[in-house]
Amino acid sequence: MKLLYPRKGGIMIEYGLGNGGLKHLLINSKSATAEIYCQGAHLIRWQPKSCPHPVFWISKKSLFEPGKPIRGGSPICFPKVGLAQGNAKYPMHGPVRFEEWNSVPPAPQNDDTVQVGFKLASNQRTLAVWSHKFELETCFVINPELKRVVTIRNTGDAPFSCEILLHDYFAIGNLRRARIFGLKDSLYFNKPTGEIFSEGNEWVSIAGETDRVYSSDGPVILDDPGFRRRINIEKTNSKSTAVWNPWVEKSKAMPDFGDDEYLEMICVESGNALNGAITVEPGKEFTMSVVVRVEMY
Repeated sequence: MKLLYPRKGGIMIEYGLGNGGLKHLLINSKSATAEIYCQGAHLIRWQPKSCPHPVFWISKKSLFEPGKPIRGGSPICFPKVGLAQGNAKYPMHGPVRFEEWNSVPPAPQNDDTVQVGFKLASNQRTLAVWSHKFELETCFVINPELKRVVTIRNTGDAPFSCEILLHDYFAIGNLRRARIFGLKDSLYFNKPTGEIFSEGNEWVSIAGETDRVYSSDGPVILDDPGFRRRINIEKTNSKSTAVWNPWVEKSKAMPDFGDDEYLEMICVESGNALNGAITVEPGKEFTMSVVVRVEMY
């Protein structure tokens, strides 16, 4: 490991090789720890020191290999969520999570806050599956809260439409008692059936395979009595909230997902997908942000 910032005032930042020999950053501040992989600018861990359990979930079977997705944490899905219809070359959730991003020198703000950034520009591999030139930048602000900012820049000469989601896998102590608040009266697209519904319940719970994209730009609360905590998710310039859990059969069908691990996680994803897709003009940019905060009880 290479020490990027000497221990001072409770902050230590190290850069080196993590699982599978992939480059990563380790951050340890007075109030929180975090781990971010350069492949995909993929945060796999952020945990306030006041919180006894991990906030983000990572599969025990996750592949930490170059060019393969990491199962769990907070991957970026861009420029199309899922598969691109009519494009056999397009990888699931887009190419940027397979690319190695360039890290921006970390900037400790004080003894309790660290800012870490990553950048990625379109290249031959991304252009082979999506023909637009772009630059992505993501910034993590790490302290007792986690703030993530993502900026999309159009570096080409034509406008493009795109989707973007932060595919956040949250660790859950008791899936059957967990509830997601803040989505009542929102329309959602139910992917397994291809139908559109209006959410009539005060909360969303998981009782089977769940794959929904809600038209919702407001805050969401993931309440988990199993870990005695609430995960508060607030966002800016995000019109979509996706909720995903593969349940039994899909868990068994995924090689990088344990058969029973669906009981340990819920994806609550923030961004812009389906009818929330955005258009970025040449030379312009779009920025969204998400703040995650944990409240114990």
